Amino acid sequence: MQDDAALQWNRITLEAIRSAGITPPEASRVLAIESIAVYDAVAAVQHGTTFLPTAAAPAHADASVAAAAAAEAALEALFPTLKASFQADLAALSKDACNAASLDFGHAVGASVAAHYANDGWDKAVTLPERSDAPGVWQPTPNLYLPAINPQWATLQPFAMTSPDQVRPPPPPALDSAAYRQALQQVEALGAANSTLRTAEQTEIAKFWADGAGTYTPPGHWNVIADQIAEQRGEGLAADALMLAKLNVALADAGIAAWDAKFDYEFWRPVTAIRATEGQPDWLPLLPTPAFPSYVSGHSTFSAAAAAVLGSVYGQDVPFDTTSPGMPGVTRHFDGFEDAAKEAGMSRIYGGIHFAFDDQAGQAMGRQVAAIALDAFEAVTPAPKPVDWNALAKQVEANHAATGKWFADPVTPPAPAPAPVDWNALAKQVEANHAATGHSHADRVPAPGQAATDWHALAAQVEAHHAATGQWYL
Repeated sequence: MQDDAALQWNRITLEAIRSAGITPPEASRVLAIESIAVYDAVAAVQHGTTFLPTAAAPAHADASVAAAAAAEAALEALFPTLKASFQADLAALSKDACNAASLDFGHAVGASVAAHYANDGWDKAVTLPERSDAPGVWQPTPNLYLPAINPQWATLQPFAMTSPDQVRPPPPPALDSAAYRQALQQVEALGAANSTLRTAEQTEIAKFWADGAGTYTPPGHWNVIADQIAEQRGEGLAADALMLAKLNVALADAGIAAWDAKFDYEFWRPVTAIRATEGQPDWLPLLPTPAFPSYVSGHSTFSAAAAAVLGSVYGQDVPFDTTSPGMPGVTRHFDGFEDAAKEAGMSRIYGGIHFAFDDQAGQAMGRQVAAIALDAFEAVTPAPKPVDWNALAKQVEANHAATGKWFADPVTPPAPAPAPVDWNALAKQVEANHAATGHSHADRVPAPGQAATDWHALAAQVEAHHAATGQWYL
């Protein structure tokens, strides 16, 4: 079965991320904008509720074509140099179902979503103050000693959060605390490039989740997992578009929240701390240290947010096997999404680039961000599934073959319950009859067209009511 447009264009987006070599927070923003564009196009065509205000879809628009066109337009705005490639992808994927109205509508939606976030601060120039050399303060790290990457992400316009610092955690442990000392010793022992205590599996875990330059990055890695589960479930375009929109809004806000904490606390990396305080001036971690502050772990924040969203959509206890885009040939098994998120967080300690408290705070933040993102989608009504006319036709044909009829026999509705007896009205009828005829039990012939009244029965009812209650009237 061919994948739907939401999954197809999610994978095209991932390849663009890898080709462009962008950073994890940049990748999360790209994925969110593309996913919102696809979701809003599908929701508008299928009369659901969009995430952003969207124009009405043209009558008889094709949701798949509109979704593909929306993704293509959003990606053109995000990666202008790849425009020709995206146009070729659109032509190849939608050639059998294209119609001009659907293409035009999808392009308008994608362009509108990209324009909505164009001035969110992603490209704002930030001049950082000169840093202190005091213990605990982040410094550029070996071997490249690059300046801090993406400091502007600490003030980016969020997608669902109200502000970048909405879930900012408490500060990291003090340098003279037991918690800090324990975390420092752990990463020093397990994260060294030449560690003799790290197991072979722990080394594999560190590299499996490394998601460094030239990969899909941590947010992209979680999209690969989501695509895999969605493909197995086969729930269709509307469900997959909504799932990916929830996932990537949460991942984008996870990046913003993590970078807010990083650049608010500006906590040093393990390599800086170990070289400065542990008498190991040449210590190196297993993985290259990213060029931004340590607290909190971005990967942990991304992973916990993704696990919470996917758990809300598919259930937490969904076992799966998955591969790593940056480690071909290796497959790892997980009992559920949280299991994978916890391993991803620990991978940064095995890699020597984070402290345990970086991971713990990031995981907590990721869960908070996911809850906010999911709340933002509470008001979003999933687009109804389109009518499967092939399935309906088969049902009609099966009914004809079994019964000889093209239409099912109508169901006779049950008879309505009888109305309650109006004893006041009955008593007045008896009295009126007695006044007119001198009889309590009438023998009159009804007028033409009038149903005969059984006055004997009515009088008997009234008398029985009087005998039971002592009253002629209710």
